[in-house]
Amino acid sequence: MGDRLSFGVILVDAGLRARASNAAAEEILKAGNGLGLRRGRLAAARPTETRALEALLADAVRTGKSEGLHPGGTMALPRPSGKRPLSLTVAPLRRRPEILPRDSDGFRPVAVLFVTDPERLPEDPAARLRGLYRLTERESQLVRILIAGRGLEAAADEMGITRESARGYLKRIFEKTGTSRQGELVALVLRGLTPIL
Repeated sequence: MGDRLSFGVILVDAGLRARASNAAAEEILKAGNGLGLRRGRLAAARPTETRALEALLADAVRTGKSEGLHPGGTMALPRPSGKRPLSLTVAPLRRRPEILPRDSDGFRPVAVLFVTDPERLPEDPAARLRGLYRLTERESQLVRILIAGRGLEAAADEMGITRESARGYLKRIFEKTGTSRQGELVALVLRGLTPIL
């Protein structure tokens, strides 16, 4: 499940048990540094944080079971090692049999937990950009420079091209992404690179 993702994905059942996870989530859970499993249930390092996580999951589960309207939420999870906190996002999953069929045990996920470890290296953003928007190598390079907050002139200098060429690349990028301004482009790309619902 999503084993090429740089962030963890954990599917949760109605009993708040973690039932399926991708490779990134497995690594985080195995490390047990801030988030782990106790008898199949997700648990934080401290009881107060575990209770807060369980409350967030319980609200999402109720919504996933069509018994509530809570949209989920986020929380930062401190780690005993002193590393930067894990970032958690919880969201309900509506029952849709054609998308989320029951497995052989009758399990159907009703909530999903996304876990981001700020210490973990993300996947290559250039490859992600090319895949998402079918950008060429040079176009994705220009977008990376713009995302970093540098302007078109600075990007042209860094890429070793003329400003006119940079404007040509930007025009093609706008066409491919359905945007028309640099700010709109940057916002679109940042949303696409972020594992938040």
